[in-house]
Amino acid sequence: MIRLEQVSKVYPPAARGGRPLTALLEVDLEVPEGEVVTVVGPSGCGKTTLLHLIAGFEFPSRGRVLVGGRPVTGPGRDRAVVFQQPALYPWLTVAGNVGFGLRLQGRPDPARVAKWLDLVGLAGFGRHRPYQLSGGMQQRAAIARALITEPAILLMDEPLGALDAQTRLTMQQLLLDLWRYLRPTVLFITHDVDEALLLGDRVVVLTPRPGRVRLVERLPWGRERQAEQLLTDQTFLGMKRRLLTALRAPGPQTAGGAAVPPPRPME
Repeated sequence: MIRLEQVSKVYPPAARGGRPLTALLEVDLEVPEGEVVTVVGPSGCGKTTLLHLIAGFEFPSRGRVLVGGRPVTGPGRDRAVVFQQPALYPWLTVAGNVGFGLRLQGRPDPARVAKWLDLVGLAGFGRHRPYQLSGGMQQRAAIARALITEPAILLMDEPLGALDAQTRLTMQQLLLDLWRYLRPTVLFITHDVDEALLLGDRVVVLTPRPGRVRLVERLPWGRERQAEQLLTDQTFLGMKRRLLTALRAPGPQTAGGAAVPPPRPME
């Protein structure tokens, strides 16, 4: 469903006389249909850039990004994005925000909006304005807005990062339940190793900038998982130690553990 082939992204100098910034370097990655891939890495390693390339907000400096076998040329209905902040429209009600995508597609459906409000635990809040909701409730509305159109691909850029620990755990379980309901292909960016392990079918670890794939770990548990049980499982804790070691490693490594040669200069 998603394929990156030797993708590099270089940003021009921020000021005259400065140097270009290489955010990603020679990234190869595949996300099969229906799989949930979580991506972790140090701050500034290019995680959000990776997501923006797949969303069609930006374009690679080198290499190819394909969705459904076709090169990405811009945003599309097949991809929905949930950002770090809810980004709800303050002049619309919660129901208006959730149903916004359906309106853009020319198929408003109040009954479907009501159904999704119920699915994300916001039944009874449809007439509220976003400012009347807590941060967690606002993010529930943003997730419902992204999923109500049933996109083939869901791209999530640290959507739970600003929430407190209890609300975050509740939202993680909600996402697990929603994915079992819709089964979209998901790329989920996070800084939290526990979250990456809890939500993903595979975890991808990126190196410090320029971001390259250091490790790809397939997770042994199925989709019928419960957060409270998994977070204390010994296999889970062992995988967590492995990922933390990879994140702290001084030099890039491949998925097989062999050393990666020094990056080639960008053309």
